[in-house]
Amino acid sequence: KIKPNEIEWEKTVNRINEIGIKNNVKFQFNVVGITAENSPELIKNLSNNHDISCHSYSHKNLAELPSDKAFIELKRCKTTLERITGKEINGNRFPYTKYNEELFKYLRELDYKWDSSEWVQREMLIPSFRSGLTEYPLAPIPDDWTFFIKDQNKDASSYFSLIDQEIAKTPKDSVFVVVLHPWVLAIDESRVDALEDFVSQHKKDIKSIDQINKISTN
Repeated sequence: KIKPNEIEWEKTVNRINEIGIKNNVKFQFNVVGITAENSPELIKNLSNNHDISCHSYSHKNLAELPSDKAFIELKRCKTTLERITGKEINGNRFPYTKYNEELFKYLRELDYKWDSSEWVQREMLIPSFRSGLTEYPLAPIPDDWTFFIKDQNKDASSYFSLIDQEIAKTPKDSVFVVVLHPWVLAIDESRVDALEDFVSQHKKDIKSIDQINKISTN
């Protein structure tokens, strides 16, 4: 598995933070609990400008874990991130976007408010209710890992052009959620450059899921 070193990863996270600040945009960072424990100042700083949500405590496939261990993963991530950021954590994305109905029951028991793990077709990109939570579905395009790592595409601009094309085909009342991984972007600086250009062009329309959830529940 190709990964950048820790310095490059932190540099990229900090640059994404600055891109958001520069364009007055909030990103949704789905954070693994162990990552937050290893880099608490970085995550605390991110939480001052962006919204933080859970991505499990140790990035295991929760759908394959015994139920008690899966529950602990969800609980420990939430308590860890709330302790480090000093803020309520409301959202979740399951590792590898793998889940089962029991996991949604645990999210509700732990007072999560929303999830964003389900891949859907373009016509279904609207929030729905699932087991007492709001589900924000994922746009039907390759995530950056699939595009750059699995399929070995090199041109970063073409990836964000693909997103542009899909947005143009999507109904206007949709919530278009894009999955990006800072460690994937950190492998090649041109990927972050392309992200910055994309954000600059679309900044009026970009919101974190926490922002959208607050609007929809008020």
